[in-house]
Amino acid sequence: QQQHQQQHQYQAPPQQSSWFYRDRQGIERGPYDAGTMMDWLRDGHFAPELPVRRADMPDFVMLQQLRSLSADHQQAPFQSPLPPGFPSSVGMAVSTAMGPGGNGSSSGGGG
Repeated sequence: QQQHQQQHQYQAPPQQSSWFYRDRQGIERGPYDAGTMMDWLRDGHFAPELPVRRADMPDFVMLQQLRSLSADHQQAPFQSPLPPGFPSSVGMAVSTAMGPGGNGSSSGGGG
């Protein structure tokens, strides 16, 4: 009986990890390979609050949160391993109802 027990602190990215981002209109863009995302990051095309996710991640996370995980993530956020269950395991998931104007559910209207 072989049991696969993962005792690694971080999950290595897939060989060909694909990344997505959500633009200002809330449209998901991608997939793009990690190298392309790194080039765009270095060229200053990504704001710190840009929602990003790896293809195997269920939720988006803000780029600044991804980069805050470690020194490696600060330098190469799209090429560094992620914690198991990230981002929900660390409470960093970004709402899927993001976008300018915030037409999500509001809990009140002044009057």
